Amino acid sequence: MLKKISASVVLVTYLAGCAAPGGPGSTGQQSSPPQGSQGECIAAHIAVGAVVGGVIGAVVAGGRGAARGALAGGLSGLAVAWMSCITKYAKAENRNVQDFAAASSAINYSQSQGTVLRISQAYLEPAAVSGDSQSKLRVAYYVMDGAKDIIVQEKVDYQFELPNQAPLRSVSAPQMRTLVPGLNILELPISVPKNLTEGKLTVNVELSANQAKETTSQTLVISSDQQILKTAAAEADQKRSAFEQLAASRTRTDGNTVLAQSGDKGTSKTFAITAGSANLRAEPSGKAKLVKSVPKGTQLPYLQSKSIPGEGTWYQVNLNGAEVWVGASQGKLQ
Repeated sequence: MLKKISASVVLVTYLAGCAAPGGPGSTGQQSSPPQGSQGECIAAHIAVGAVVGGVIGAVVAGGRGAARGALAGGLSGLAVAWMSCITKYAKAENRNVQDFAAASSAINYSQSQGTVLRISQAYLEPAAVSGDSQSKLRVAYYVMDGAKDIIVQEKVDYQFELPNQAPLRSVSAPQMRTLVPGLNILELPISVPKNLTEGKLTVNVELSANQAKETTSQTLVISSDQQILKTAAAEADQKRSAFEQLAASRTRTDGNTVLAQSGDKGTSKTFAITAGSANLRAEPSGKAKLVKSVPKGTQLPYLQSKSIPGEGTWYQVNLNGAEVWVGASQGKLQ
């Protein structure tokens, strides 16, 4: 009976959402709801689910099934609401933490490999929570396509399961991001509604760039069992330590420009010019003042590198005591 009630509530609650202005099937021009309306959305779905569940419970099992049906309908309504609202409010953030030079060294990348997309680590922090709590999905991945910026498509879908009820699935609209090459961190916050006391939420993330594709699947357990929660918290601490070590703090943000220092300024590395000739500039930009052009085979002491959206990766080198910049595609580190 519970599965019949659940399926009916899912259908009716979804249709109710479609009928509302700005709902899934609405064509009305509505502005995006404020962040605070997420709770109102969930509350409305619970009310619809309880009423529908009560009616269906009475029909399926007689009058005595109404109370049980209302309970099952309320839980189903809450689950449907969460799946609907999570795609609206759970937005991933992405940042670069390691530039092209450092990432190339870490994974032995060469430009002849073309596009490389590789998930290094992924975990939920924590992997188990109680109702009215938060978790966060963290994914560290390398994306390389020579030294130039690369477009990455990010797709996220969710599947939620309540005991004895059919699973619910929700898919977010794909996000297209232009990223600088290197090691990037994706972080997706997940807020669990207050009245959810049990269940499992599986979060699937698919990243793709050109022909390269990587996926990860992580399951969040919702429970009131203190031992489960304590164990999950301890595991999150361990995984966080390893994650933070990988994503060592090397990044600062200046407006829309992400700057990532390689962290090895002052080492004995040199940058060898492999192009016919290379322009050395005062700043890491093709529009910056030209300082000098140098021929193929020139070797210059390497200082640091920066990856900048729209400009690609640039290396700072020493030219007779002057600090100048050269595009990464003009040569190679050695």
